[in-house]
Formats: sequence, C-alpha cells, structure tokens
Amino acid sequence: MKSASHLRPVHQEVQEQQANRALFLCRQFIDDKDQRDREKLRGEFLLSEILTDLGEDEEILPAVEYGCCSFSVNTHSVDKLQILAELSNRRHDAGLYQEAAEGWLKVGAYSAELGDVNYFVQALLGIGRQLQIIGDHCGALKYFYKAKSLTQSMSSAVVRARLSFHLIASCISVHKLDKAQIYLDACKHDEVVSGTAEFKALTHLYQAIIQRKKGNIREALAAIRLAKELVTKGLENGVRNLIQLELGWCFIASDNAQKGIRLLGMLLVNSAGNSSFLLELNIHEALSDAYAGIDDFDKALECEQKAHQLHLLLINKISVGNLNCNCSQKLERMERLLTIQCTQQENMHLKQKVEGHFSLVERLQQDAFTDPLTQVFNRRWLDAELQNRTGIYAALLIDADYFKTVNDNFSHQVGDLALKRLASLLLQEVRKIDSVIRYGGEEFLVLLTETSVLKVSLLAERLRDCIESADWMDLLPGRPLTISIGGAVKSIDESGDMLLKRADSALYQAKEQGRNLFCFNEGPADCDILS
Repeated sequence: MKSASHLRPVHQEVQEQQANRALFLCRQFIDDKDQRDREKLRGEFLLSEILTDLGEDEEILPAVEYGCCSFSVNTHSVDKLQILAELSNRRHDAGLYQEAAEGWLKVGAYSAELGDVNYFVQALLGIGRQLQIIGDHCGALKYFYKAKSLTQSMSSAVVRARLSFHLIASCISVHKLDKAQIYLDACKHDEVVSGTAEFKALTHLYQAIIQRKKGNIREALAAIRLAKELVTKGLENGVRNLIQLELGWCFIASDNAQKGIRLLGMLLVNSAGNSSFLLELNIHEALSDAYAGIDDFDKALECEQKAHQLHLLLINKISVGNLNCNCSQKLERMERLLTIQCTQQENMHLKQKVEGHFSLVERLQQDAFTDPLTQVFNRRWLDAELQNRTGIYAALLIDADYFKTVNDNFSHQVGDLALKRLASLLLQEVRKIDSVIRYGGEEFLVLLTETSVLKVSLLAERLRDCIESADWMDLLPGRPLTISIGGAVKSIDESGDMLLKRADSALYQAKEQGRNLFCFNEGPADCDILS
C-alpha cells in the first residue's frame, strides 16, 4: 500500500511551479484504490490548492466536497477540520454564502468539542467575512474581536495573521484609520507575514488604502508599487485584483480619473464569471466616483445603480439576521464548550509538566547520588543518609584485596569491569532494605538496617565466601579475587561517622591478619544488647 510519501513528487512539482504536472500526479495518487482514508484526504486537499493555482475555479469546490464524502469513523479529527474549513472557504469564494455559514458552524462545533482554538477562530473569521461582504463592518468586528480574545491560546501564526488583516480591513471601513495602522504596524514585525508573499503584499495594500484615505496619495502609490512587485511571485488572483482595484482608486484620488476608468474597466472584464459579486460591486463603486470626477454623471449613476443591485443581491444571499442572531448564539455556546475543553487540556498538560519535573528531579537526584561506574550509591548519598538516619544500624566496610595488582597486571579497564562485577555480586547478596555504597577506589560500604551482631557476622561471611567462590577467570585468568571486611553495629548514642571509624578499624585488623577475613569491632558496651 502506498503511503503519503508518494505525495512528495506532487509537492515538488508545485514548488517548481509545474502545476499541470502536479495536477496529473495528484489525480493519479487519488485514483489509486489502495490509498487509506487519510492519504486520500491529503490528496484531495492538495488537489484543491493546485486547481486554485491553475485558476480552475469550477473544479475546486467539487474536489473538496468529494474529500468530505470520504470521511469515515477512522478519519483523523485534524483532517476533518482541515477539509471542512477548506470546503467552507471554497463555498464562500463561489458565492454560496448560506452553505459556507453552515459549514463554519460545523467547524466551530467540532473544534469546540475537540478544544482546537485555531479552527474555532477560523469559524469566527468565516462568519465575520460574510458580514464584511454586506458592509456590516461593525458586526464583523464583533466576531473579529472575539477571535482576537482567543489568540493567546492559538498555535497557528498563519490564522493569527489572517485575523489581523480582517481587523485592519474592518477598521478602515469604519474609518478607524489610526487603529488600523496599529494593527498593520504589528503585522509588519510578524515573521510569518514578512516571510509570506501574499501577506507582505497585503501589508503594502492596506498601507496604500490608509494613506489614500488620509489624503497622502504619493505614499499610497508608493505602497501600491511595492505590492505590485510581489504580484509576479505567485499571488492568488484575489490579492492581485485587490491591488489593481486600489491602484484604480489611487488614480481617481490623484485626479487621473481617465486612467483609473481604463484600469477598472479591464479589471471588470478580467474578473467576469468568477462569482465574485463583491469585487464587481467595489469596481462599480470606484467607477461611479471616477465618472463623477470627470462630470459624466449619467455613467456615474449607471455604475452606482449596478453597485446597488449587487449589494441587494449579496444581502439576499446572506441572511444578516441569521448571522447576527442565530450564528452568534450558537458560537457563544460553542465557545463555552471550547473554554471547558481547553481548560481540561491545560490542566492535563500542567499535570504532565509537573510529573515531568518530578521525574527530572528524580533522575538528577539519582545521577547525583549514584556512582557512574558501579551504579551503586556514592559518598554524596552516604553523607546525606548519615545525617538523616536514626536508630540502630550496622556497617560493613569492604576492600578488594591487593586490587592495585589487578590494575597493574590486567589494565585499568579490566579493573573497572572487576569493580562493576564486585558491586553487582554485593547487591545480589544483601537485602532490599540494605544499601551498597562505593566508598572510594576499590572500597565498598554496606549499611544494614535494624540488624544484630549475629546477623552482621553471618552476612559478612556470606559476602566474603560469595566473592571468593565467584568465577573471575574471564576477567582475571589465574588470579582469584577476595575481599576483607570490617564490621560494626551502631550504639544508641553513637554518630554515623564514629560507626564508620570503628568499621574501618575492623577492616584494618582484617588486613593485618592476612586479608580475605571478616573482623568485627564490638565498640561501646551498650552494643552487647544486640548480640
């Protein structure tokens, strides 16, 4: 079965601007009957993008609708949201505003259920865009401000950038030019905006609109020139048309109405049949101003009437009451669910973060208190343990006999391996409640919990015998390994340091008596009660 990696050649053709070749490969990928659901969805989504680049507007919507039809119980939630959002966008572009609004409500409901803030914001933008089309920019701003209140929980920088541009457009339309400029200045410092040709062109476009509305025509034309330089870099037709429309407005504002009329007339012809009633309406409004500027009031009235007819057509296509009441109420309920889901997710992430910190602290503590060679406790652990340990306990101080000769005759690497095995054997023989510590070099310490002189002696002899009888031939051929042990039991009033000194004294005695021995230091008289 093919995997989604087979879409890589399609992406490569898209990057090399070979759209027709990419279209062929993408359709071939989708037609493969062996593809899994998720792969087909990715193929359909990519197909819609390629058709957009080719300007095949009539085929885009059916391609996305077909992707929705392939949903199954196994379809990934993110894939569903992506396709539903794309379908709503395409329906909007095709002038199917009622269907688009219903689609955005589905996106809002599903994203709220999943706690996906990015797609919920896209749903708010989708409804707000429809209000922009019919000129209800105050109503649109309510949706955009609601979306802006959620930006701190968003992860998509692209969606955040698109929200900023919608805010700018609506603020300009309600003559809040200073506020629009603030949003625009913030966009100019956004890495995603500066790295995307479409977004960079939009920043220049909106800068031109603001400057024109302020009467700064020269600055507006300079901004338009910057936007037009990006037109050759694969911008969508929609952005191209907006740039041409604004250039026409700039010509009209600079008392060059005839040039503006010619430009707008060509734009009207080129955009015919693309279902963009809003673009046609805006062109006619601009032409009306242009003709009025040259005192051709009959033409100006004719254009104004066409613009008015298109505005009525859009109002009939978009149910304002439904958007302002029904959609608003539904989205408010969805937002409450979204807040609950996001809070639960944040709590879960916080819990995981706290648990992760605890795990990290435990690992750091383990590293700090563990001998890196033998993986038993080290002197740092012993110092902390002796400060906190109370009650009666015992110590066995162990030294590997004549270990210097192991390093000298077999190498330090072999010596390290021998120490690791020695530590492992000690761990196997002691109880789980006891502790093995690397005391230094070839010396080890065993702390025995709640024990007696008899038990200490028995364990010491078992450890000594275990090491002596172990098979060392693979590491130390022809040379046995033995240990000497000194033991002591802590008295009630004795310190841990004093206990270790007595165990060390007993170890010294074992070495003096010939090694491979255990010697016990009886210590203070009150130790006798433990025997």
